[in-house]
Amino acid sequence: MKFANACRRRKNKSRNGSDKLPFCFTVRSAVALIVSMGLCCPALATTYYVSARGGDDAKSGLSTGEAWKSIARVNRTAFRPGDKIRLRRGEIWPETLRPSSSGSPGNVITFGAYATGPKPIITGSDPSQDNAGNGSKIPARDYNIDNNEQSHILYEDLDLQHARQGLRIYAWTKGICDITLRNSIVTPEQRVGKGTAGVYASAHSSTISDITVANSVFRPNPTGLENWGVYLVQGVSGFRIVDNELGSAGEDAITIWHSQDGLIAHNRGGGNGENTIDVKDSHDIVIRDNSGDGDGEYNIVVHSVDSDQLTYNVTLKENVCRRGGQQGELTAGIALLCTRRVRVIGNVVEQAYGPGIFDNDRGQPSRNEILQNRLAGNGTNQTTGSITLEDVADVRVTGNTVRAQGSNGFALVVQGTRRAAPVILSGNTFFPGTNRVIFLAPPGEHAVLADKNLYYSSLGTAVFRVDQQEFSFEAWQIRTGQDARSRLLPPEAIPAPFSLSQPH
Repeated sequence: MKFANACRRRKNKSRNGSDKLPFCFTVRSAVALIVSMGLCCPALATTYYVSARGGDDAKSGLSTGEAWKSIARVNRTAFRPGDKIRLRRGEIWPETLRPSSSGSPGNVITFGAYATGPKPIITGSDPSQDNAGNGSKIPARDYNIDNNEQSHILYEDLDLQHARQGLRIYAWTKGICDITLRNSIVTPEQRVGKGTAGVYASAHSSTISDITVANSVFRPNPTGLENWGVYLVQGVSGFRIVDNELGSAGEDAITIWHSQDGLIAHNRGGGNGENTIDVKDSHDIVIRDNSGDGDGEYNIVVHSVDSDQLTYNVTLKENVCRRGGQQGELTAGIALLCTRRVRVIGNVVEQAYGPGIFDNDRGQPSRNEILQNRLAGNGTNQTTGSITLEDVADVRVTGNTVRAQGSNGFALVVQGTRRAAPVILSGNTFFPGTNRVIFLAPPGEHAVLADKNLYYSSLGTAVFRVDQQEFSFEAWQIRTGQDARSRLLPPEAIPAPFSLSQPH
């Protein structure tokens, strides 16, 4: 952000009508202008250099030939806004970076790299070799970077290895804002009895705002719970997690808890013990254009945990979810659990173990919307609905396309106790492959208001089920009073299958 300061002189007439300013006013104004200029124009930013192999902490650090040696020297220096601290590429520091000063809005303090070669490594417990090549043992550390309650900091082009947490952002009593990690590699290492995370952020009795994690590669611990790629625990607002590549985590690639006003976009993950993206007890978040494949529970889950009222105003848009629920218990491509005003729009969901999209709101009116999604080949191992709604009320299911639901399942299942407004089912295209289209478990036909849908049948017939009784399309219309303007189309009208390679 750039700030511009301008001074404007206005002429004031004196009592005798002249345009000249009184002498005392002129002097005071000149002094104030000089002071103001001194305050508004910061000193020129300085670049400092650090070389683990060729540096010397007794030097100035102001050029590559005068480079410091250690991160300890960096940690005890109070930098000014706009300063840059550069670590030499291809070198290793067995230390924890802990800044001791903050930047300012528009003038961040930058910790990055210089020269050519691999990213500089900050390592917490690598016993293999230090910069001298003597293989000395390096004590284990909890953090590669401890942000130390500083603000307006940029970390870039770093390789963070072998600590329990790559970047730790913790606010005890002091508010923290404007922290960015980008273009970096983060590889946490397990500690006995302790969880790991590539980025960990949590506020104790203050707040954290404006956090960006971008264009980075995360290699979390792939087994065991409490191992994450990015974990925002509480009190974080205004966050951006974008364009990252996330390896398999024992729990989740990205977890957001008790946080708000965020964007999770263009991240690639999968193979996690639980989920690629887990958002809980949080609100006003956009989850867009991410991909997850082969997760143990859900590819993406949005849910309330501590209270049914804490998760709302979340949008899931144009994500690609494949093979969710591989553990076979909590299973779906996308899951909404006790949420309000959540929009699931334009996503592709394929080959989930059970439902493609699952929503359970405990019977409370949610105003959730499931719109224009494309689902194919879900229910690979579980007889259920491609879209499964359980204990829901006031939900819109509109403009979705469902193809080839597996395991003899249905395109849509509505089950559980309905306590308020029904499900609006309109403008959808269902060709489930098994001819089993809609299943209404008790309370039966009163659970939906359906119309203007297209039903394809590969065998020329379609199965609609209410409780334990099955109906043809015509009998369904008569029995339930639904789908008066919907159509059942013959097999020759079925279009070619869609795939992930098509634009969405």
